[in-house]
Amino acid sequence: MQGANQNAAYTYVLGENVSLSKLYEQVKDSVVTVRGMIIQYDIFHRPYYSQVQGSGFIYNFTGKMVIITNYHVIEGATNVTVTFINGNGYEATLLGLDPYADLAVLYVNTPQNEYKPLEIVSSSTLEVGDIVLAVGNPYGLAGSMTIGTVSALGRTLTEEQTGGYPIAKVIQTTAPLNPGNSGGPLLNLNGEVMGITTAIVSNSQVLGFAIPSSTILREIDSLVTTGSYNQHPWRCRSGHDL
Repeated sequence: MQGANQNAAYTYVLGENVSLSKLYEQVKDSVVTVRGMIIQYDIFHRPYYSQVQGSGFIYNFTGKMVIITNYHVIEGATNVTVTFINGNGYEATLLGLDPYADLAVLYVNTPQNEYKPLEIVSSSTLEVGDIVLAVGNPYGLAGSMTIGTVSALGRTLTEEQTGGYPIAKVIQTTAPLNPGNSGGPLLNLNGEVMGITTAIVSNSQVLGFAIPSSTILREIDSLVTTGSYNQHPWRCRSGHDL
């Protein structure tokens, strides 16, 4: 009986018209791998470079194709590149960033046929129990998809969880996330972006977090056009903390 209860916890009612395999085919080309190099120092203070890696997804911002990812994926990185699922890689330019929402926007100069953008919809309709899908590149395994539910809304990530910046109004999900998923989309069953996966809890089994899509929609214009977002309620207009 205990085993039956455990299995029931992972049974999802998707509806007659939902095919996860077709949904995956619909979105897989829209998710990319983001890589960069970070300089570090050994115990003798000699510099060396290490590679950082995460995920991102393509978005059509008023006709301009951009890559949305997490700030912490590219923080302090040089030689940032974006690799599409077909293996084609391109040098990326940073357009904008907001560490307080763990968001960054990149641009790559590539043929238009490489771009298959995802649609971002408001996360205000999300409810606890809704089914969500995470697509990304955990441990460098490109194009991986996991499924789970929204397990809580309105969470706050602490500085310890984010690496320095507390983030409020975060989605908690049971969709399994691993290192390398960061920056990938959290999708609903229509393949629409409801959030961007951003953090996992070490040693947890199915506990991950995502920045809500409403935050992305609120900030994307400012990030692309000005390079930053300085309208958080706890920040003054100059961009300094109050």
